[in-house]
Amino acid sequence: MNIGVFYMSYRLSSSHSLKAKRQAVTSLISRVHRKFNVSVAEYGDLDIWQRITLVACVASADPNFPDQLLESITSFITEMRPDLELIDCSTELISGV
Repeated sequence: MNIGVFYMSYRLSSSHSLKAKRQAVTSLISRVHRKFNVSVAEYGDLDIWQRITLVACVASADPNFPDQLLESITSFITEMRPDLELIDCSTELISGV
């Protein structure tokens, strides 16, 4: 069993309050969860208005699947929310679980 953990950081330049950020994050998390059936949560930068940091997690028997899924998720977010600028993304793979 392989577990893939994805960290994604985005800049939300259109946000001018925490309320606007929360609305964007809630929508983003629910859409990613519904489309890809992964666990998604806001991970850090909770009090910074214009930065969204998400973590997603998936379990798979195929060790290549998590990297492919991360590419699909980042493409989906980019298409869905062109106002988000990808700052950083990384994958952590835990094998042999």
